[in-house]
Amino acid sequence: MIKYVIILLFISIFFLSSIFTGHGGLEPISQLVYELGSPGTSWQDRQKVEERLKQLPSDEVLPILLFEVANGMPDGPIWSSAADHDKDAPPEWQAYYAVFRVWKYHLKGAPSQVMGELLLTLLKGANTPAAKIIVINGLFRHWIPKAEK
Repeated sequence: MIKYVIILLFISIFFLSSIFTGHGGLEPISQLVYELGSPGTSWQDRQKVEERLKQLPSDEVLPILLFEVANGMPDGPIWSSAADHDKDAPPEWQAYYAVFRVWKYHLKGAPSQVMGELLLTLLKGANTPAAKIIVINGLFRHWIPKAEK
């Protein structure tokens, strides 16, 4: 009897752990977004995180990514992005461009009712003017009639 209880306990812990860690038992999305936007993340690690976030569902990534996107540009002179040229950018600018690449990736494609619904939900929860502007810009492409209400 104890043997079965231990086995059931092990199985339940294994399955519950995936709920707390996100897709596939890997890092939670909030941790990935933190690493993406952190100036302390190396170029190589940021590239891996960026690709991982692009593979996850938009409805899970965008609500968390919104607040990183809403931080806007880093202080100081503007660093123009040019793909691999980003490697030479200050870490704050590397993070800024990576965050926006992920945001844009999830908003690309044909106009979508589903994306419009998601953006409308995000707009209701956006708590800064910058966050609202980012979401409204996304709604330009994924407009839904419900947004007029």
